[in-house]
Amino acid sequence: SKTTRSAPVSIPGGGWKSVTVTSSNGLGISGSTLKTWGKDAHGQLGLNNTAHKSSPQNVPGTWTGVAHGVNGGEDKSVAIRADGTMWAMGDGNNALGLGDSTKRSSPTQIGTGTTWKNLSTGVYDSGTNSLAIKTDGSLWAWGNNNHGQAGRNNKSSNSEPLQVGEDGDGWYECDAGPRFSAGVKQSFS
Repeated sequence: SKTTRSAPVSIPGGGWKSVTVTSSNGLGISGSTLKTWGKDAHGQLGLNNTAHKSSPQNVPGTWTGVAHGVNGGEDKSVAIRADGTMWAMGDGNNALGLGDSTKRSSPTQIGTGTTWKNLSTGVYDSGTNSLAIKTDGSLWAWGNNNHGQAGRNNKSSNSEPLQVGEDGDGWYECDAGPRFSAGVKQSFS
């Protein structure tokens, strides 16, 4: 509903494993179902249209993790399916990780990898950037890199995931911020 709430209200669906929201839309994993709701100006809800949804809607597939970003309005979502593949939807703007700037209103697989386990999308005034970690502990970055937030010792943006560092660097947590990124490596000492 459009009612302003000052106390928590349960989101329909139950069995929530994770949820992420922007100022006007949300995504979450309920059981193994990706659910999306809110404004959908760019197809970022992944429902093959741009119609706004006032309650959670199911996105086809079996899902494990989700993140999304906004840029002057809600523009993209990225999610990991149970098979370890990563999918994006929304306003391309060279930030979906698909190698182009085409808008997608339904989930489109990013590359052919099947070992994605964690992801984060950052937002700032001039674009979005994303980070993801594979099961081997390697860190990958794509999207805008105007401030060097991709961690590759340059300010070159890229429209597909590029590896940061080496295989097996031990990354297990990442957070793409507005003009910077942070991550946690596993200590083996």
